[in-house]
Amino acid sequence: PVHIYSAAGNYNVNLTVSNENGTDSKYNTITVLQLILPVANFSSNVTEGYAPLTVAFTDLSENVTEWNWDFGDGNASNLQNPSHYYNTTGAFTIKLFINTIYGCRDSLIKPGYIKVAVKPDVNIAGNNNSYCSASTVTFNGNLLSIDTSLIKWKWNFGNGNSSVIQNPLPQTYNDTGLYTVQLIAAASNGCFDTAYA
Repeated sequence: PVHIYSAAGNYNVNLTVSNENGTDSKYNTITVLQLILPVANFSSNVTEGYAPLTVAFTDLSENVTEWNWDFGDGNASNLQNPSHYYNTTGAFTIKLFINTIYGCRDSLIKPGYIKVAVKPDVNIAGNNNSYCSASTVTFNGNLLSIDTSLIKWKWNFGNGNSSVIQNPLPQTYNDTGLYTVQLIAAASNGCFDTAYA
């Protein structure tokens, strides 16, 4: 016979056989376990930052005995809670595949979950540092990092003038004194840096 047990538990099964010579019985216990399907889930301490970026992943899965991580940059891990070092920029898709001792599987894929950018690094280049009054000074905003995605510049020349272009028009300082020049540069990824002169 075939019998389906629809609930977990211990079941005492009795088999009795008989023929013209008599009968015999055999008892056994059937243990039915509760099937608990795995559920893949994870989080991380950060989801975006500047390269180089170290990300600590935390497994939040249930009823799991095996983990397979794909970090989206060609690297992988089978640790439960791995850390991964990103030294290149980009948006990385994270994949987690899990298994149980009963062979049940689940997976979770988070497209573009980790975003790694290069922090803009600018400085202010002038044609000198000390001038006589009524001098004209030329400025340019030089990008020092490998990131070439700067899209916005904001200058404050300390003389009441400002500009929003990378290499602004020369500035004239009519009065003697100390002037603080500020440049804020923003990249297309929303990151920015500030330089003073």
